[in-house]
Amino acid sequence: MIIDGKLENVKRPGKSFIFDTSKELSERNQMHYEALCEAIDEHVYKLLEEEDLERLPVPKASCSTIEFQSFIYASKDSLQNDKLIILVNGCGAKAGQWSRHTIIHDNFYYGTQISYIREAKKLGYGILVLNINDNFRITAEYMHSIPGSEDGYEHLSTVWNDYVLDCKAKNIAIIAHDFGGDCIVQYKMIFGEKFKDRVFAIALISSMRLIRWKDSNLEDVIKTWDNKLDLKVKRVKTSKNRTFNCLINENNRENLPYLCMTPVFTYIQSKYLLKNDRKLSDGSS
Repeated sequence: MIIDGKLENVKRPGKSFIFDTSKELSERNQMHYEALCEAIDEHVYKLLEEEDLERLPVPKASCSTIEFQSFIYASKDSLQNDKLIILVNGCGAKAGQWSRHTIIHDNFYYGTQISYIREAKKLGYGILVLNINDNFRITAEYMHSIPGSEDGYEHLSTVWNDYVLDCKAKNIAIIAHDFGGDCIVQYKMIFGEKFKDRVFAIALISSMRLIRWKDSNLEDVIKTWDNKLDLKVKRVKTSKNRTFNCLINENNRENLPYLCMTPVFTYIQSKYLLKNDRKLSDGSS
């Protein structure tokens, strides 16, 4: 049960849910944790559908049955809108989530992407919600990798080629958390200018420790939010000796997506206006 964003103990109304991690019951705890995570995943998927997002298969065309396909969520205008925001989750989280840890132990809505989706819709963007950790299915005998979604990199590549490549959006912004940031940078390195022509802003949250900046060549569209203990602001040098600011907030990496949502969207809007003002001054469409 969720009360004011907190998971509540159904056996003790009014008491917050606390996950028991006692060593004596480690095997049972793991089973309970996995069951809890599955329940959270399904509830978040329901919330995405309540936000009028629909599930799309990954790959788009597959010989596999639905049970052995991955999927993303998309707003109904995602492939027709001139503006598109792509949300990329990080390690361990499924579509619509930033952090399972935050959902379970802190605040359900801090750990989901719902507030980002609502803000993106309010600003007139189409939305794609990726699912980079949905990589396999387990049957009674085997663990089966999902073709086209074997890992986060393959998932992103498949989604881009199947859905983004031919969509109408000329203005694409990407918001990625944790490992999702590395997937984005690696993908850009492979596709170069074809990627950069349409992507005007990339917001990376808690991704700095994973990114190989020397080869990324993304300094003109990228901004990173990270948190370090006892620091207010950190300026980071890039391979071209440029610098950019990192927002430093509470010493809680899992909560950072929620905490920095306002400056993330401020950055995206400023980059969008800059790109389109430049187009107008150049006389291009």
